[in-house]
Amino acid sequence: MFSINDLRNALHQGEYERGLAMCKSLLFDKRDDFMLLSYFGAFLLKLERYNEAIKVFDKLLTRAEDEIILDLRGDCYYGQKKNELALKDYLRVIKIDKDINDVYDKIARTYYRIGSKKRAYEYIDKAITRSADGGLRSLKNKAVFLRFDGRTAESFKLLTELREKYPSEKFFRNELLEIIEEALVTKKS
Repeated sequence: MFSINDLRNALHQGEYERGLAMCKSLLFDKRDDFMLLSYFGAFLLKLERYNEAIKVFDKLLTRAEDEIILDLRGDCYYGQKKNELALKDYLRVIKIDKDINDVYDKIARTYYRIGSKKRAYEYIDKAITRSADGGLRSLKNKAVFLRFDGRTAESFKLLTELREKYPSEKFFRNELLEIIEEALVTKKS
């Protein structure tokens, strides 16, 4: 028989189909188990079976307004490009628990996607300052935001600083190379 630890390991190892099969087996006896249903929904999300995952998360949210479930449902909506619904869930998450720092990054990306750039920058800066690891993922996103907004010099400066701080991080090197290549192509035109 499988355990919660087996589900956790499958999720962290990217074995989503296997995890889903284990959940189905465990749910046969424990249909209403909150934790099992949470993992079931998470595996569906990872497999991009968004509508099925949303149904599971909706069922769980009728029992309790859980910030983790809201975050996961927000990820489903984000994956479906239902940005307003994703944003609504992400904002509810930080209303319940303002210390779930990665949600600030998700809020920033969602605001950016819908064109609310001022709010996107506000939340990406919050994500950077709140993050325990220095906001590496959020710094990457900020550099991309700047670049897509045509603020190439600012993006280049940030990427250069980050490249020096995180020399093993290939993302910064690749982004810098793309900016340089774009500048060379533009110069030739």
